[in-house]
Amino acid sequence: MATDVFALLEHSGWTRFHCLGYSMGGMIAQQLMLLLQGRDDFSCLRMGLLSTTPKGGWGGFAGDYHALVSGDVEMTKEKRNSLVKHLLDVNFTPDFCEKNRKVVDAEGARSMRFRKPANIIAQQLEAIATFDLAHQIHRIAVPTLVVHGTDDGVVPFQGGVRIAKSIPNARFVALQDVGHLTYLMDSGETARLFEGFFAGTDSADKYCPRTGEAKL
Repeated sequence: MATDVFALLEHSGWTRFHCLGYSMGGMIAQQLMLLLQGRDDFSCLRMGLLSTTPKGGWGGFAGDYHALVSGDVEMTKEKRNSLVKHLLDVNFTPDFCEKNRKVVDAEGARSMRFRKPANIIAQQLEAIATFDLAHQIHRIAVPTLVVHGTDDGVVPFQGGVRIAKSIPNARFVALQDVGHLTYLMDSGETARLFEGFFAGTDSADKYCPRTGEAKL
């Protein structure tokens, strides 16, 4: 999929750009940075990575969700409802679900509007589970900000820590008590962090580079 993004960059004539990747999109962003290495005709100025990892796996969410959808081509309404509930449970946190029922229900209703076939979901999960750039991302030289919720039930928090420790001089911010859907749980903090980072106005003393810790 990184080659698809590159094709879009070429088609659009975007030779200098910022890149922000969330979850699986963050995996693609890492691949894109490695794909562009050694080229002088394209330049990523800054990269943001949110709730992502340098290495997938079948444990936890990916394995559980794949077991629910594999083998099915069409899903009944009842099964789709069950899957949406499962997704909400792991994407938010129990405490957030209890205190923000309207937000959770609205996200559930939005998810129900999608009609992605189960076999396509299974293929996406297989791509995520087999993804592995853990031993390559140290070659990424793009200024990078990594943001990750400490209670992420989809992509483990340590995935973000590992990225920040591997990419030279990467900055890392831990969002306390926040799950995978950071942008719905953090009162706008994720947006403020990346807006400042891409604008070059972020405060460097907010971050502890390469340590997996953050001063927030």
